[in-house]
Amino acid sequence: MTHFHDRTCEACYPATHFDRAACRVFHQSYQRHGRPITRRVVIQQATPALAQIDAWIAQEEQRVGPRRCAEEMRPPPPRWLIERGLQKTNLVAVHVGGCWTVRKSSRCIGVSQAQALDALRQQAPACTYCRPDAALGFLE
Repeated sequence: MTHFHDRTCEACYPATHFDRAACRVFHQSYQRHGRPITRRVVIQQATPALAQIDAWIAQEEQRVGPRRCAEEMRPPPPRWLIERGLQKTNLVAVHVGGCWTVRKSSRCIGVSQAQALDALRQQAPACTYCRPDAALGFLE
C-alpha cells in the first residue's frame, strides 16, 4: 500500500474519511507490521501529546494573564501634552495626546484642556504635525 487517504481504500475510507493523519498512521502501521493499528493504540499515543499541549496552553495563560490584567488597569493616555525643554520652565510645544513626534519622549507631561489652551495663549508653539491649536479651536 503506497497511497495515503485514498477513497478507494476499504480499510480507511469509512472510518477516517476526513482525517488524513489517521489514515496515514493506519497505512504506515500496516506497512511496518503487516497489521493495522487499533483505535486503542492511537488513543494511547495521542493522550500524552494532548496533555502536553494542554499544559503548554495553561503555562502561556498564566504568563500572559497578569500582563493582560495590568494593561486593562492602566490609565488612559492624556488627551493633551506639553513638551518641556531642558529647563522645566521652558515650554517647547503643545501636542495632542497621540502625537507620534513625542511618543517616547520623557520631556512631556499630560495636561488638561484648559492648561493646553493657557500654554498656547502664553505663546508656546503648537506642534506642526498634530496641530493641537486646530483641535482646541484656538485662533491666534
